[in-house]
Amino acid sequence: MQTATLFRRAGMVLLAGVIALAGWDMLRAEADPYVSAEQALLKRVDEYVELRKKDDWLRLYELTDPRQRRVVPIKEFLNFYDHELLELHSIEPGTTHIDRGAQRAVVDIKLVAALDVAALPPDVRRGFREEHTEHLQRNMECQLRWTWFNDDWYFLMDDEVVQGRDSLGNVVKSHGNR
Repeated sequence: MQTATLFRRAGMVLLAGVIALAGWDMLRAEADPYVSAEQALLKRVDEYVELRKKDDWLRLYELTDPRQRRVVPIKEFLNFYDHELLELHSIEPGTTHIDRGAQRAVVDIKLVAALDVAALPPDVRRGFREEHTEHLQRNMECQLRWTWFNDDWYFLMDDEVVQGRDSLGNVVKSHGNR
């Protein structure tokens, strides 16, 4: 009889411990909303990577910051990004840096891509050496900037696209023909 009571009590203590741990995880998640925000960012980055592999720039536009979409219409976005000058061979996300106070993030991206030099406008193509007249393949690293807005992550377009000017103040022209 005492053995059965001990087992019952041990079971109740174990059950109480499980409930306490579950409650602790819920409290921790409520105390730190960025736990789920970090998971949401990783999910969003994976979505971005898959769309880039498919060159699905229409869907990628939907992942951009809605505030920037008001400034940059889809046609202009596609002129800057969807011009098939860059043939993507591989892409993978790397380190993630989140600035919780600013609700911004930067994700390092590693990619292998080939630039179709022959498809560049003549004024841009003149800057390449003679041996690079067709495809120029490179291992590259870039950073994608993200912002937390309306309970989700959106990637930020390059400043040149949003502002229409580069860092020196020169007007930026797209290489697309839409």
